Amino acid sequence: KDPMVASQHRDKKFYYEHLFSSYQRLLIPTATSEFMFLHDFFTPTSTAQHQQLFNDVFGKTLSFFVEQTELFLTTCFDSVGLLIMVCVVDRCKEIMQQRNVTCLDSYLDRVQVMLWTRLKTVLEANIQSLRRAQPAALGPPSVSTHLATRRYAELAASLSTLRKESRRLLQREDALSTALQQMHDATVDLLTKLSELLPGLNERCTFLINNYDLVLAVFNECQIGEDVVHRFDDLRKKASTAFVEHQLQSRFPQLVQFVKEKEGAA
Repeated sequence: KDPMVASQHRDKKFYYEHLFSSYQRLLIPTATSEFMFLHDFFTPTSTAQHQQLFNDVFGKTLSFFVEQTELFLTTCFDSVGLLIMVCVVDRCKEIMQQRNVTCLDSYLDRVQVMLWTRLKTVLEANIQSLRRAQPAALGPPSVSTHLATRRYAELAASLSTLRKESRRLLQREDALSTALQQMHDATVDLLTKLSELLPGLNERCTFLINNYDLVLAVFNECQIGEDVVHRFDDLRKKASTAFVEHQLQSRFPQLVQFVKEKEGAA
């Protein structure tokens, strides 16, 4: 897709990752063309000399892009947008490797480090906000799904989907997987604490079932086929079993006692 031209979209607003992707797509062919021209015109005698010629021409442009990215990252808390930008840089690296052109290697590496550093910071902030959340301050509990559950499910599904789209991301899966696992654990812990605010076991189990079911619905819609799906499915089954057992115990206590005695005798 061709880079976006701002003069053609004056009446529209775009997310920063859209703009970032656009000028990367413009930079790649421009830098490649200039790099090849410098080689043919000046016939440098070494790779270092060739790179220095390119830096003399493109250095200020690349510095401007780096400065703009740094300025944006200082106020960015959008982990999905950051991961999209990581994927964009990964794709740029693949294109440059396929062309066997190295002039942007240091620039792309620097931007990638900046993006990953900020992404880790934002994900850690998300995890800490879940861990520090005070259940009593999140509103009066009910058996319906909680807003925090939907936000977690949509964020985790988006990050997992993007991870699958990039082969390079799979090489760094440990960092992202660890963050997603910590986010999962913090969410489950928060839901457990929220359920404890409800008066009875029926209400607590119903709350957990509804919230686990919401997470699974979002994950299935996004086709997230990972271990986290099985973990939430197991949690839902456990809550469902506890609900059924409590219903049977409250309605048919003698029958439940009879079954337990027979199971013990067997």
